[in-house]
Amino acid sequence: MTESKVVDAKPTKEFFISMLIKDIPLIRAIIDLVDNSIDGARRLRGNESYSGLQIDITISNNQFTISDNCGGMSIDVASDYAFRFGRPTFVDATPHSVGLFGVGMKRAIFKMGRKFSVKSHTLTSSFKITEDINEWAKDDGSWQFTFDMLDENAQNDTVGTVIEITDLHPTISETFSQDNFINDLSSQLQEAQQAHLENGLSIKLNGIEIQPESIKLLVSEEISPAKYTRTIESLEGNVDVEIYAGIAERSPADAGWYIFCNKRLVLHANKGKVTGWGLRNEVPQYHNDYAAFRGFVYFESEDAALLPWTTTKTDIDTDSPVFKAILLDMMVVMEPVLGFLRNLVKERRQIGEDGPLQAAVAESKPTAIKNLDTNQPTFSAPAFVAEPDSPDVVNIAYKVPRDKAEVVRVQIGATSYREVGEQTFEYYFLMKCED
Repeated sequence: MTESKVVDAKPTKEFFISMLIKDIPLIRAIIDLVDNSIDGARRLRGNESYSGLQIDITISNNQFTISDNCGGMSIDVASDYAFRFGRPTFVDATPHSVGLFGVGMKRAIFKMGRKFSVKSHTLTSSFKITEDINEWAKDDGSWQFTFDMLDENAQNDTVGTVIEITDLHPTISETFSQDNFINDLSSQLQEAQQAHLENGLSIKLNGIEIQPESIKLLVSEEISPAKYTRTIESLEGNVDVEIYAGIAERSPADAGWYIFCNKRLVLHANKGKVTGWGLRNEVPQYHNDYAAFRGFVYFESEDAALLPWTTTKTDIDTDSPVFKAILLDMMVVMEPVLGFLRNLVKERRQIGEDGPLQAAVAESKPTAIKNLDTNQPTFSAPAFVAEPDSPDVVNIAYKVPRDKAEVVRVQIGATSYREVGEQTFEYYFLMKCED
């Protein structure tokens, strides 16, 4: 009888590291570290204000550091979960968390450098772990890290975590030296963590505080954004969904859908089929006629595993039953907004820049969606009334300097530039063409 043998199928550490970091951009890896700090803030404060809590990120060409005062990491969490690759089934996730998959911290460390240290203090414990990844990767038999310092009976006045990454990869070191990278990181942190910044959390990058910038839509007596809400129930748990759609300042770069999972931005200004563009007649493919369209979808759940995001949190899982259920709602909500924007184009071609739809847009004010006083599920705006075609009527259009046009408008008491054109034509006809 042949003796049975075990086939060794475990990965090498170098292969595991290279695959783990392959599909995540550097900025998103850094934002994952911020997510972990925010989960600490959520454990401390829940839905209350984060005022007084802060995250400091310092970047140079030879070191990356992120520190926070968001509660710290207990020794049990560090030894049983935080440094494992993947979330163990016995670990209860933080309600409404964004650090879902249990790989963010390790992936970010491996992405940036070959040496790291993690120091953390809670009110009653402290620890420090320091590791040389080159040395650690040589032994495929052990996947453990070792505490350099451990105090299970500490009495700390300050609580928080500090992660330092050194011996940066050459490409990372070069990238960290570029001003445009720092600017991009600041901008993406602002977008990704907008809700938490507005809730009082302080995030500093190289000593400069990132300012919150509210998400806004145009609102007036005649123009009102849509706000549609829905709860998707399942045996595993519920997902609450809010959809906002309306118009904002024209910007092809900023137009499209923005999707958030537990307040974390996942998809930015999407104009593709994943968010419904081009999937039905009323929702055609994106065109710059729709550069004023903005749509925002907020998925919220106590169990982050139910949300429709990928493991890198850089895209939507289009196979998610939750997202499939909401996609049709998104298209229905956006249809009247796109219809209004098409009517704006028609009006501009027929009348010029002074039509009633243009006036309604001009009179609207940017309003933060958190302050919207509406629960109407459909976007509302003035209807377009086409001018009747007549062989006896023609359009006359011409451009003049604004300052001169304004002088004439005030002089004749006109309320619009269209009226300026009509009155000046009538004046010329009266003075030069009639007997």
